[in-house]
Amino acid sequence: MARIGYEINWKATERKAPYGDNTRKRKISEAIDVLGHTDLMNWRLEECRVSDNFANCLSKLGEDKNRAWQSELRRSAQ
Repeated sequence: MARIGYEINWKATERKAPYGDNTRKRKISEAIDVLGHTDLMNWRLEECRVSDNFANCLSKLGEDKNRAWQSELRRSAQ
């Protein structure tokens, strides 16, 4: 991990329950928590759960999608 420059702060990670007997309950609880969020990518970006490179790629994809949509509108208007 030192080669890439990223470091994981394990104390900052959220856990619903400790590992061990409660692992199954924790996984179910976390899955329900994730299902409650409708816009998961924006939620992850707000919580800083994705890397800057990934966020940059997402923004470029959004720009490309908007450009394609505008081109399609221009073609249909002609």
